[in-house]
Amino acid sequence: MTNLDQIVEETRDRLEEISGQLPESLLALREPDIADVMNKLSCVDAAEVMRLLPLALAVSVCDQPTLRRRSTILEQLDPAIAAKILEGLAADQRIAVIRGMSPY
Repeated sequence: MTNLDQIVEETRDRLEEISGQLPESLLALREPDIADVMNKLSCVDAAEVMRLLPLALAVSVCDQPTLRRRSTILEQLDPAIAAKILEGLAADQRIAVIRGMSPY
């Protein structure tokens, strides 16, 4: 099991707890690596990670082109939180995410 896989498992375990906190090992990663971890989680878990990240870090992670399912992840969030993240994205990334969102 690689270090990244261990962090994925640790993140899943932490999300199952009621702690409302992310593992320090995840928060210590660079944004592209956090995106890789989120790619290995379910959409619901990835959205929960996004919700728990500090806003500036959530924006940076969401701005990563390697983060898959960005539109779906943001759709799972409270609209106010999703709007703050979208507001911080680069214009081209924001458009790509919004175009991928369901109209409902």
